[in-house]
Amino acid sequence: MLDDGTRTQLVVTYHEARELLTGAGFSRAIASAERGVRGPALDLSITEMDPPRHTRIRKLLSRSYGARNVERLRPRIEAIAGALIDRLEAAGPPADLIARFSAPLTFAAQSELLGIPEPHRERLRRWSVARSGQPGSSEAAGAAEVELHRGVCEVLTELRRAPGAGLYDRLIGACDHDHEINDEELHGIAASMLFDGHFLAATQIANCALYLLERPELLVVVRRRPELVEPVVEELLRLCPAVNHSMSRVAVHDLELGGASIPAGTTLTASLPAANRDGGTFARPAELELDREVPPHLTFGRGIHYCLGAHLARIEIRAALLILLERLPGLHLATPPRQLQPFLTQGACGTRELPVAW
Repeated sequence: MLDDGTRTQLVVTYHEARELLTGAGFSRAIASAERGVRGPALDLSITEMDPPRHTRIRKLLSRSYGARNVERLRPRIEAIAGALIDRLEAAGPPADLIARFSAPLTFAAQSELLGIPEPHRERLRRWSVARSGQPGSSEAAGAAEVELHRGVCEVLTELRRAPGAGLYDRLIGACDHDHEINDEELHGIAASMLFDGHFLAATQIANCALYLLERPELLVVVRRRPELVEPVVEELLRLCPAVNHSMSRVAVHDLELGGASIPAGTTLTASLPAANRDGGTFARPAELELDREVPPHLTFGRGIHYCLGAHLARIEIRAALLILLERLPGLHLATPPRQLQPFLTQGACGTRELPVAW
């Protein structure tokens, strides 16, 4: 059963999960419409759409989230990570690596890509966290989304007077000059860009760091050979994803999945941690191996709803781990692992805090 009470069939094997994520016989829009209270931007999030509407909006957004454009942000992201480490060093240990490092890093990176002026960022961050941090309370999340939407509308008004160079400016151009979207779509899409991507990226950094901190011998190897960070990150995305279940889909007609008959109208969800550790697909699925030559993990999804921010997230995670290893020698957990406070919701899994010292 999903957080909102919807009954669902859970897909746990790799190939069936991939088929669910890529299959044309499943609708995300129908599943989304069955949810509870909806804020003013949810209908305009590409995660809630089916083609052809999804195709039109994603094409517009992909111009900014493409690898070439995101790569141009790498130096800025690395500089932000460095400034955050400076503050950690100045304050001294211990510190919560999530609150003091990964969360501000990923929100700042998202803000840079969107082109949000600095004075607006903290207020939008609070509403964005409130919207995605209300498990089981669709009313509270909807109320937070209203405030987030209002704040984004104010940002767009300011950018119309004094343009910048981020995705929001491109969306304004698509509305005011190219007429690819209307004003309602402009505001809703812009607000939806602040839903939970930065939260999941921050959680993923923490999950990766925790895995390494619990294995000091691996931490030493990666510190000595920073070129291993890229394959290590890919394996950690598979082993300890911040995303728990995929977005649910509804079968639009009778079909088969994994040899099972699925009647039209059935809601299905994939367990991404289970699919990523499917022993029928991955040899030694619980082990970190840097030379795997198998199908890619499903942490960022597959198909038309493949995570729009996947490349940005990879840059954030790699930059975070590299600078932590470089600047904080002797980095270790400041509390026994059993005292950490893990959380598990339909959409995410991680730890609420990650106290570290160095």
